[in-house]
Amino acid sequence: MNFYRKINNFAQRNKYAKYFVEIFGEYGLLIFLPSSLLYFSILFISFLREYNDSLPEIIVQLILFSLYFILPLIIAILLNKLLKFKRPFEKDNKIKKMINIKEKYAFPSIHATFLSAITLIILLSWVGGFSWVFLVLTVLISVARIIAGVHYVRDILFGYFITVFIQAFLIYITFFLSLHNI
Repeated sequence: MNFYRKINNFAQRNKYAKYFVEIFGEYGLLIFLPSSLLYFSILFISFLREYNDSLPEIIVQLILFSLYFILPLIIAILLNKLLKFKRPFEKDNKIKKMINIKEKYAFPSIHATFLSAITLIILLSWVGGFSWVFLVLTVLISVARIIAGVHYVRDILFGYFITVFIQAFLIYITFFLSLHNI
């Protein structure tokens, strides 16, 4: 708890740390979402070119693509509502909440799960050379939310873990089905 209190207090006193928390913790999704939508549009267009004559294949791939994104989120939201872990500022009155939040509970981080799901899809697709930008944004947003007093490191890491586990499982199933021509 002392670690979280120290970084939160530092950020409250340092104007640059406050800017960092405000830009990435509060408005990070506003940076991340439009750029990821643009990226997915480019990915979708290139995908349609590859499968232009096969509507069933396009439908299957779109369903799989949706599962890569939706399943980690569903699991994170269910765990969040079921476990009901408090946020750092709720457990320690010396930690000040520095950003507005909508979700009531901290574990696992819905933001971390959402961001890592999109980022991992982008990194796995590797269309274009700037995929790493999404990884950097994901980390910056996650760190800002820890400094802002709304998440513990474990909340963020478990959100990442959910995404990696679910997407690895889906890749395994996809690979298995393709080996057996199912």
